[in-house]
Amino acid sequence: MNKKETENDKNIFRVMVARIRHSTHDQLVQLAEQDTEITGRQIYVADLVRDAIRMYLRNRVVPKSVLDGQDNPQLTYKN
Repeated sequence: MNKKETENDKNIFRVMVARIRHSTHDQLVQLAEQDTEITGRQIYVADLVRDAIRMYLRNRVVPKSVLDGQDNPQLTYKN
């Protein structure tokens, strides 16, 4: 195992890059600033994006057992 593989194994995060419109980014910055004022903690655009991804996954992926009443750990997608 080389040094780079060892360093990657220790890191639990992955960097993701996505292109978005300037207007979308501007809206996210405004929302992050509003949330910062409301909560009293610094909120970043990255926090909003991570939260949106987490919510998307939570809404899309459900245990199959919920859909068919069986104890099956397989995951499936809602339509």
